[in-house]
Amino acid sequence: FSHFLLPTVLTLTLFSTILFFVVPYLFLHWSAFKNRFLFSGVFNYPAKHDRHLADPAKLGLSLAENFFLEVPGCKGKIGLWVIHPSVEEREEKVLIFYCHGASNNRGKPHRVEFYRKLQDLGYTTIAYDYRG
Repeated sequence: FSHFLLPTVLTLTLFSTILFFVVPYLFLHWSAFKNRFLFSGVFNYPAKHDRHLADPAKLGLSLAENFFLEVPGCKGKIGLWVIHPSVEEREEKVLIFYCHGASNNRGKPHRVEFYRKLQDLGYTTIAYDYRG
């Protein structure tokens, strides 16, 4: 029994040391590690949603139009969606510009769900990808 217990304890100790001491130290004292880890878009899960950005209806988002903007001085195009309300027009006209955050794109499932909530509330939303 002890031949199994000792390696397990050593493995857990090493894992705990790395998790609770080494990683926080790197985040605190090495900004390149923090920037690369947090803002690189390394974690792209699930990637299957990326191929439907040109057709938001395939992601379950109705009443949305896809556009591409050409930005002078930049390679490629920037995609955006104009998402119209799913309810009757509201008295006040509200337009929301939604900047999705530092990683991935506008088509991730949790973001699409958020757009649906805004549609149900009667808001027009512009969601766009951006660089930087």
